[in-house]
Amino acid sequence: MHAFLVDLRGYVPLHPFIVSIEALPALEALPGPSVHRVVDRIPLGPLKLKTVYVAALEPRGNGEVRGHAWQSPRVRLHTC
Repeated sequence: MHAFLVDLRGYVPLHPFIVSIEALPALEALPGPSVHRVVDRIPLGPLKLKTVYVAALEPRGNGEVRGHAWQSPRVRLHTC
């Protein structure tokens, strides 16, 4: 189950907002999980808002996955 959950490329056909996902080199601060650049297009009335962020999903024990995301300017998200 971890393999599916932490492979962000598998989310593209499942999520209508995701346009693309590109693998990136591992981060020094987070060497374990794979890191990806994600491009979304979010509908906002007649417009579509493009958002780009870096995301990493880190497998933990007991089927748990910890998520990390970074977006400019200084937006950080870390799940427990």
